[in-house]
Amino acid sequence: MFELASFYDVVCPHCGRIYKWCKYDLPIDKCENCGNKLAHEEDGELVWKEDVLVFGVWSNSAQVREVSERIRRKFEHKED
Repeated sequence: MFELASFYDVVCPHCGRIYKWCKYDLPIDKCENCGNKLAHEEDGELVWKEDVLVFGVWSNSAQVREVSERIRRKFEHKED
């Protein structure tokens, strides 16, 4: 029996960029938008840093966008 891949929304805690991530893939090492490290090596494996926001299958897109926008506003305010 095959299990379907599960996709998650991952939000960069620094700039709010949203990534689609499959649980069967390695964590994303670095945010392409701001360069923030999203993962680190632990016991020889790449794992998410604790501050990275990973939204599971029970989350909805409105929740993800709300968090992303809040972080993005803070990030843009810092750059001013």
